[in-house]
Amino acid sequence: MTRRHAIPTLTLAAAALGAAVLLASDTPVFARGPAADAVSVVFVLDTSASVQQGRLERGHRVAPAPENFDQLVSAARLVLGELRPDDEAALVTFADRISLVAPFAAGGGTVGQGMASAALRQPPRAFPASVVHDAVIAAAGLVAARGRPAHVLLLSDGVDTSSWASQPEAINAARAFGVEVDFVTVPRTYETYDDVDSVYPVDVDPLAKKTGGRVLSARDGRLATKIRDLVEGWRAAALSRTAR
Repeated sequence: MTRRHAIPTLTLAAAALGAAVLLASDTPVFARGPAADAVSVVFVLDTSASVQQGRLERGHRVAPAPENFDQLVSAARLVLGELRPDDEAALVTFADRISLVAPFAAGGGTVGQGMASAALRQPPRAFPASVVHDAVIAAAGLVAARGRPAHVLLLSDGVDTSSWASQPEAINAARAFGVEVDFVTVPRTYETYDDVDSVYPVDVDPLAKKTGGRVLSARDGRLATKIRDLVEGWRAAALSRTAR
């Protein structure tokens, strides 16, 4: 069983920022500069076994739910469809480790391709690992290294089993970097494991609402409309910052 370790938030934040500096891509070049309402977003996509495989007991799949992963990807594609050429996006994926799949690029760059290639890579096991909190901190650090305000869009079932950071530390890091975290959720398909005492699900409301974000369900029949409203809210925030 993975053990948690207490690390000061500032240490985690500094580590995330340092990693982001190393991983950040070259700044996109806009011919006339981005529009005042241009947005930047980091997609943080959960590729862990709980999302892609469903509930496992003793390494055996007992409640398969691959549609959860497909629904998260579909939600991300709705956001991509709302982006303009002068917007920019990046893609971070996570399971037991965090990967920068698509660096920041204008118009969404290769985010769509990155999501298409985020296939299941983990074999079934009794205790699949997931680092939701650490992924949020890494994405916040990536934004901070960018030097341009951006939003983090977390797409996950909220099950965290292996993060070094706690949820309050993830919230504090996002706040410290001025990052709003929006959360697109799917139902948890495994909540009990054999041979494991407990899991660490993220309570989605605090992670989003305490950073100024929203919580959306990937299974909402009005998701397309709500995604459009979400992106419009991002644009309104960009205009507000420009007007200050």
